[in-house]
Amino acid sequence: MIDLTVVIVSFNSADSILSCLKSVVTSKHFNVIIVDNCSSDNSQEKLQSTFPSTTVVQLSKNEGYGRAANAGFSKAASRFCLLLNPDINVSEKDIIEFYRLATSKNNEKNAIFAPAITEKQKNLRGINSVNFVLGAAMLIDFNKYEKRKIFDENIFLFYEEKDLCLRTVHENKQILRLNDIYFPHIKGTSSGTSPAISYFKQWHVGWSSMYFLKKHQLNNGRHSALALYVRYSVKRFLSFSKNKRMKYKARLGGVSAFLRGQAAFDKKGNPRMQHILKR
Repeated sequence: MIDLTVVIVSFNSADSILSCLKSVVTSKHFNVIIVDNCSSDNSQEKLQSTFPSTTVVQLSKNEGYGRAANAGFSKAASRFCLLLNPDINVSEKDIIEFYRLATSKNNEKNAIFAPAITEKQKNLRGINSVNFVLGAAMLIDFNKYEKRKIFDENIFLFYEEKDLCLRTVHENKQILRLNDIYFPHIKGTSSGTSPAISYFKQWHVGWSSMYFLKKHQLNNGRHSALALYVRYSVKRFLSFSKNKRMKYKARLGGVSAFLRGQAAFDKKGNPRMQHILKR
């Protein structure tokens, strides 16, 4: 076996995992951990019955992407961990090739590796040192971090990987994108969508953006709270699309909540605005 654990965070994502990642989950060449983020369908049961020998970590509540990923990382015994979205269309062979290329380029500075996940990135070819990669497919060298709580657990959703990447760069570590390795990302199929889910997500976009900007002292000028509030208000007012008006209304709600001092989670550890998903 190679020194690798694949961590997949699932929320109502069993069908995506079965469609995109079946050969990965059944691999004998590396360990796989699926973290079920308190799915509201039968994803957990479906995953456990389909993959009885795979570790499925069941969370008692929806902890968000970063906390769920950290829960998976804490169970991994390997040096390297590949975080995958359920809607990354990739095979066992692809992952082994990616791992071998990444580890062949490893040095004291390289902390995160990512494949190309879009056609545009794929066409660049070669290896790029970058400041940011998406968490949809991210290979992390745990030896470059003091703790296995890689993501900031104050964030429920969005900006987790931006925060991680910025911290990594500020610590004088490198992020490499290996464009010759291509993992197609089938966006938007891993957790489903509805008006309520969209509103919930956009609320957290607003909250998380403010948290990220303040944490890294970037909340000034066009990125200040006032500037974001005005921008979202104007876009909401001028949009002819009902969906866009809802989007900016939700983001305004998240920004306002942050400015009032609300955390992304309530005192019971549930994500803010979760109640709208039950309507």
